[in-house]
Amino acid sequence: MRINIRQVAVCTIMAVVCGSRAPAQERFALPIFDAAAPEEMGVSRVTAGCSAAEDSFLIGVRGSLWVVDGLQVFGELDSMTWDRRGVGPTIQVGGAYTLPLDVPADLAVRGAVYKPFADGDRDMAGATICCVVGRDLEAFVPGVSVYGSAGFDWRWGTVDLPDGRSASEDDFSPTLGIGAQWRINDILSACFEAALDDRLFGGIGMGMNF
Repeated sequence: MRINIRQVAVCTIMAVVCGSRAPAQERFALPIFDAAAPEEMGVSRVTAGCSAAEDSFLIGVRGSLWVVDGLQVFGELDSMTWDRRGVGPTIQVGGAYTLPLDVPADLAVRGAVYKPFADGDRDMAGATICCVVGRDLEAFVPGVSVYGSAGFDWRWGTVDLPDGRSASEDDFSPTLGIGAQWRINDILSACFEAALDDRLFGGIGMGMNF
């Protein structure tokens, strides 16, 4: 199977540009922090990190388990601070699968659902799905891989109106991300990522494999 990475990238950028009129929004989970390299069945990883935007800050921890070669499931617990609504916890669960393709880069499909619990006058949840393309730079920088992601974020819920009624709320927006993962040794790794979800987010994290 042959994949033209350039065509995929161009189509993704066009989709993001066309969909960039979504309202400004927070990110309720840690960045991906994974270059899509497949791990063997039974490997587990704990990742702790933080991300920040202009008016929000999130810190959290994620646990991942590879249930079969290349397929991971994960759960995440975060605490988020943002100017408009104070401090509150969020949770996220999901999975990612690195496709067994004969291409120069690793290609994974990743999906997750999340729920914030302190969103003021809104009761909402959301889901994300994206493709992650990663490539190791072993020939140039040992232990370092770079990756990019493109996908969509869908949020739904209800908002309390001033007159006491409730109204449904639905939002669908594109997302982009780019990052680097440094395998310090067989156990530890460091991650850096910048993401665009209508606004720019930056994050750093540390991972530990078991």
